[in-house]
Amino acid sequence: MNAALAGQGFVNFDNGQLIAKVLNAGSLAFSSNGKLFVGGANFTTGDAGYIAEVNVDTGQIVRKFDPADGDPNDGDFKFYEISFTHHRCTLGALDLFSFFNADPSVIYEEAQVCN
Repeated sequence: MNAALAGQGFVNFDNGQLIAKVLNAGSLAFSSNGKLFVGGANFTTGDAGYIAEVNVDTGQIVRKFDPADGDPNDGDFKFYEISFTHHRCTLGALDLFSFFNADPSVIYEEAQVCN
């Protein structure tokens, strides 16, 4: 994976190479300092409600955070779509399940991740 990130090649997903097993990887985003963040939800296990930071060397989850309420382990079922703004240090998260909510204040959150 590091070779692909450095522009030295591509990861061959056709051969079944496991990079990380987290959520459903509905969206992936890299910060300006090379951190990998994963959004989405696993509909079969119910694993949801957070954004994961993944170690690009090991594929392990480094930390989980929930930009909506701060508790990634509270069991709420949110499906975060993520994207970077402001020099890829501000991570924006949109809960796709709340997208159709009449209150727009609950659908977009931001977190600073370059520290």
